[in-house]
Amino acid sequence: MKKTSYLWSLAAMCFAVTLSAGFASCGDDDDDPEPTPTPVVDPTPQPVSSYLEPYQTWGATKATVKSYMKDYELLGESDTELGYYGKDIVTYYFYGFDNAALVFSEIDYDYNQIAKSALESKLTKAGYEKVGTKDTTDYYLSADEKTYVWLSTSDYYEEFQLIYIDYEWWNSDDPGTGGGGTVGILFDAPYTQWGASMSAVKSNRTSKGYKLVDEDEDSQMYAGKDQEYASVYFFDEAQALEEADIYIEESVANETTVGNYLTQNWGYTYYGTNQGYTYYLPASGSTVAVTMTQTLTAGNFVIAAFFDMPSSSRSMTDVTTTVPALKMTPELEASLQKMAMIGKMSKIQRNFKFKK
Repeated sequence: MKKTSYLWSLAAMCFAVTLSAGFASCGDDDDDPEPTPTPVVDPTPQPVSSYLEPYQTWGATKATVKSYMKDYELLGESDTELGYYGKDIVTYYFYGFDNAALVFSEIDYDYNQIAKSALESKLTKAGYEKVGTKDTTDYYLSADEKTYVWLSTSDYYEEFQLIYIDYEWWNSDDPGTGGGGTVGILFDAPYTQWGASMSAVKSNRTSKGYKLVDEDEDSQMYAGKDQEYASVYFFDEAQALEEADIYIEESVANETTVGNYLTQNWGYTYYGTNQGYTYYLPASGSTVAVTMTQTLTAGNFVIAAFFDMPSSSRSMTDVTTTVPALKMTPELEASLQKMAMIGKMSKIQRNFKFKK
């Protein structure tokens, strides 16, 4: 309402109240009705936010979801993912597909513009029952047991993330891109043709389905696959490959699990531990591996670093002094955050397999 309209309403109300007071004190007929005062209108009403709910018909095709989201700007797309920019209090929408069928939908809210209690109330009114809580995530199940819901709080992104999941898919035994089956691959072998050029590494990684997230004169970062969060390749001054680092979220696999993966799947042998680093030697070849746990802005990670070390230089002293120091620069750490958004759906799929 315009300010002038509000003032006229206020003046009319005051005049009516004055008349009412006069009739009450001077009138002879107690039965005369009192004038009804004009109601007060809040001059600055709070806007009511409206937004599009994410599409939640499980099994729908990507084309159907695209049609539903036609008024929203596309953030990104892959064979199994769709992402859109939100509007108003919604920051993003994400959709995941398995065998070309929709299996989960996500809507992210700016948590400075909506209370978590409002989302909790929304779920309760829709018939969802809270079935558990872990860390910053609450879990709900629909009355018909067709939809599983995660309500998560992300302080880093300042978001509430509401994820709707096809419960039948979630409970399936399919070990592919979804479901609760056993996952045998923690991460693929990194590219370790030491001395290879940046273009050769890029050609190999992209041919394997890895998405380049960031690149500068001495490093390349790729979004992860399987349970891998990210991989970073480092190059020397001649831009020849000298180190490959694999990042695994500690919530997915701890350092012991990563070490067991190296020994049981790739034939590495435990060599020793020194100053927080654990060393593994290959069954053949010159690629040595070292694992460590580090806390970065993007989270807690187990890092498996691979580098070239001939068998002639493998005393514990030589190994620990020859291992390249981790080269996690502020720029690369920022890229980890960027990668987290680009590969958001893949990350959710990885978490599904381990958080069930």
